[in-house]
Amino acid sequence: MQPMPELRFTKMHGAGNDYLYVDATRGAPELSAEQIRRLSRRRFGVGGDGVVFIESSGGAGADLRMRMYNADGSEGDMCGNALRCIAKLALDSGLTKNNPLVVETNVGPRTLHCELDASGLVTRVRADMGSPRTSSNDVPLKIDAEQAVDV
Repeated sequence: MQPMPELRFTKMHGAGNDYLYVDATRGAPELSAEQIRRLSRRRFGVGGDGVVFIESSGGAGADLRMRMYNADGSEGDMCGNALRCIAKLALDSGLTKNNPLVVETNVGPRTLHCELDASGLVTRVRADMGSPRTSSNDVPLKIDAEQAVDV
């Protein structure tokens, strides 16, 4: 078992999805799939749906980049609820002042529009999620042959 590196994070939830958010804009330790699974365990770790790294943008007009890992340690493409939490964390903590802001994801850039209160804190976030992917080739699915149903 790999030792857990020191990790500063913020735990947030959006509509029931709860993740650990790591500000990796100035660097952060790389976590293995095993370490992500350990952190995500609700009874023995911090618990959550996974870990989200907020990174500096690689370009393309984006403010930040999101890398999201599911509780099983696999990398996910994107989560709209996690995106909204990133927008709040990024604006409230000063990672960006841009509103709307653009976040790079594994499925392309996503634009987030934030409503602010009188003190400048984010109170609501609207995310442009793009078009849904509905093609069976685009949506990964693993089922056992015994679970398959002929339609």
